[in-house]
This record gives sequence, C-alpha cells and structure tokens, in this order.
Amino acid sequence: MAADGSGATTEEGTSRASRKLARLEKKSRERDERREAKREELARSALLTLQELGYARTSLRDVAEQSGSSVGLIHYYFEDKEDLIAHCVRLYKRDFIAEVDAVVAQATGPDHAVELFVEGMAESVRQHASLHRLWDDLHAQAMFEPRFQEPVRELEEKLIAMIGRLLVKLEVDVSLAVEAYLCIHAAFHFHLFQHIAGDPHALTNLRERMHSLLARFR
Repeated sequence: MAADGSGATTEEGTSRASRKLARLEKKSRERDERREAKREELARSALLTLQELGYARTSLRDVAEQSGSSVGLIHYYFEDKEDLIAHCVRLYKRDFIAEVDAVVAQATGPDHAVELFVEGMAESVRQHASLHRLWDDLHAQAMFEPRFQEPVRELEEKLIAMIGRLLVKLEVDVSLAVEAYLCIHAAFHFHLFQHIAGDPHALTNLRERMHSLLARFR
C-alpha cells in the first residue's frame, strides 16, 4: 500500500511548531533575564541612597539622581518606592547570607567555625553598618506597612536557615536554629547601634557577646 505522506507532513508541522515555541520561550527567558538584571542594577544603585538616608527620607527622585536614571524608568521596573526598597533589602541580605555561608564553610571544626563566624559578624558591622541599619529600618516599617511583611518573613526564614547551617558546623541540634537566631540577632543589632553611635569598643564587645552566646548552645 502506498504511503500518502500525510504522516510525514504532520510530523514536519509539529516539528516546526515545536521549534517556534522553543524560540518564543527562549526570547521570553532572555527578556525576563534582561528585566531582572536591570532591576538589580537599579536596586544596587538605590542601596547607596537608602543606606545614607533611610526609608522615610528617600524618594524615587533621590534614587533617580543617584543612578543617573529617570523617575519614569524606575517606575517601569518597580511598582513604587516600597517595591524598590523591598527588592533592595532582598539583594543585600542575599549577599550577606552568601558571605556568611562562605566564611563558615571554611571551618575545619566547631571551634574554628565559631571564630570565623564571630569575626565575620564583626567585620560585617565594620564594613556595612549603614546597610545593616537599613534592614532594621525595613523590619520596623513592616509593623506598619503590610507590603513589607512578606519580604521580612522571607528574609528571616533565610537568616534562620543560615544559623541552622552554622549549628551543623558546631555539631549542635539544628532544631535550636530559631532560638539561636533570636539571640544572635538581638546581640548583633544591639552592638550595631553602639558602633553607629560611635562607641569605640562596640566591635570588641560584639565579639565577646557572640562568643558567650554561642557557648550556650554547645
């Protein structure tokens, strides 16, 4: 029986449709990647303004001037100031968590992990105090601004997971991660404030307090 070629035609049509769909999906991914890259570029530029002025005193015009962009361009990539600030803090905390994880990963044992973590916390305050206070600012604003609540919950979950990874290095029960996070968070931000307020002993006191706290969990 002679073949009429309809099967081959159908397969060829399906193949063309699949290739077209693949091209469209690739273009969509590339468009999304370009958009996300631009959002990150604007957010990182905005961080320079936010860390100096804080949430309340920063306007989109301030961010536009800092980034060399227009307010209209920022609105194209972000719904409003709150959307931009939430994205900024996500980026900053993502970098912070990655830095802490990288430092702790170098530990050769529990004692070494403690030393690396404590020194990392002190160094982070020394280098990035203005960024850390932005997290405090957003955390406080979340009490009043519902749109900040989900980003804050998301970031705290990631910070708790970071502390959980530290506890694994310390050979401590990871179920204590929340309790350890609460203690470390309170101590960190107490001494952060002291450092910002000009206390010359703030970082030394932070190191001592962190050592004392971590010793309680071992």
